[in-house]
Amino acid sequence: MQSVGCFFKKNIDFIIDFPTQFIAKVIQNKQQNNIGSIEIEGVKEFFVSHIACNKSCIGEAFIESVNAILKTQYQSEAFYQAHSRYLMKDELPNFKSKFHAVFNH
Repeated sequence: MQSVGCFFKKNIDFIIDFPTQFIAKVIQNKQQNNIGSIEIEGVKEFFVSHIACNKSCIGEAFIESVNAILKTQYQSEAFYQAHSRYLMKDELPNFKSKFHAVFNH
């Protein structure tokens, strides 16, 4: 993450980075002023992903356990915060709308 350090020291003007990692550093360094993100053409703004593992008894049991836990968490504030805490403030309204549409929160 040396590039993020260079960005904060104003040695570079722009950076392309994974948003959650970058925002974590922004928050950590209290550097949120005058920082924003722009959309990259062809890249989804938000996405729902999946986990996968071996098709075995252990793998199937693991997926079953994860699914059971997640189903109990979808409606919780902690689940929402786990996904929203690294977003820029101006991204939150759009994210919240899409999050609610996916998870019926």
